[in-house]
Amino acid sequence: VGVLVVGVVLVVLVLVRVDVLVDVVVLVDVDVLVVVVLVEVQVVVVVQKM
Repeated sequence: VGVLVVGVVLVVLVLVRVDVLVDVVVLVDVDVLVVVVLVEVQVVVVVQKM
């Protein structure tokens, strides 16, 4: 189950990164980028604790 969760998380992070790249290209709010980075850091911390 752990491996499956990590796999899903990685896929989500990749999709989020693509969205962020698109947003940056389109010059969308920097706030969105900051929130995404914070969420990504939290996810990594949670995965490491598992």
